[in-house]
Amino acid sequence: MIGLPNIGVVYAKAEDIPPSKKSRTDFGLPDDAVIYLCGQAPFKYLPQPDYIFAEIARHFPQARLVFLRLKLLSKRLDRAGDKVGLKSQDYCLFISMTQRIEYLKNN
Repeated sequence: MIGLPNIGVVYAKAEDIPPSKKSRTDFGLPDDAVIYLCGQAPFKYLPQPDYIFAEIARHFPQARLVFLRLKLLSKRLDRAGDKVGLKSQDYCLFISMTQRIEYLKNN
């Protein structure tokens, strides 16, 4: 089991999943980036706290926010970045959902 601190969630570690051969580069992520996985469905993100994503990037330039579902939030994140003089393309990455086995291999 993998316990997540401060969150009431536990995931069973999948023993039958082979290790991934992919690197950060395969996902378009720099080796020195600090990755913030934003794994919720886009419709669950309310617009009021959009500024938080831009503030994370402003305070931590090496931050990369990874969203798992296409670019449904991109216009909102563009507006949030514009307010602090950043371009969301520089700190946000949108990747398509993978098949379950691919997702588990890369986590």
